[in-house]
Amino acid sequence: MYGLFIDDPKLNFASSHFIVEHDKCEHLHGHNYTVEIELMGSLDKDRMVIDFKKAKDAVKTLCDKLDHSVLLPGKSKSLAITETNGQIEVKLSEKFYSFPKDDCTILPTLATTAEELAAYLFKELKKTLPQLTKVYVAESEGSKAFYSD
Repeated sequence: MYGLFIDDPKLNFASSHFIVEHDKCEHLHGHNYTVEIELMGSLDKDRMVIDFKKAKDAVKTLCDKLDHSVLLPGKSKSLAITETNGQIEVKLSEKFYSFPKDDCTILPTLATTAEELAAYLFKELKKTLPQLTKVYVAESEGSKAFYSD
């Protein structure tokens, strides 16, 4: 079995988020996330697992969708997320946020932790990259989460 590890500095996104019921991280804050992937498979007719460019392009497209966005966990039981007049309104206990809809990405996750982001990216990328085996998401240098099937 052959494998690839892709760690390209262009595979990144800058987003803001908050972690519900976390002492420090419940405050709205942001990260410059980086994404790395691993793929495994047999060699194709060109003697490649997959063309590096094809894999990088798939990751870059997904990163671009998250870039400069407020990430919200659409499956969170603790948040009330609604859309009103082009605004995304978020209620959490006594906190209330209102963001322009175009500035938000509502993810099908319970939280917006690095672990959940890795799982989300993995599931989305697996649709076009069947050789994908692992996705890493770092929210800062030295702090990296991953998801694997």
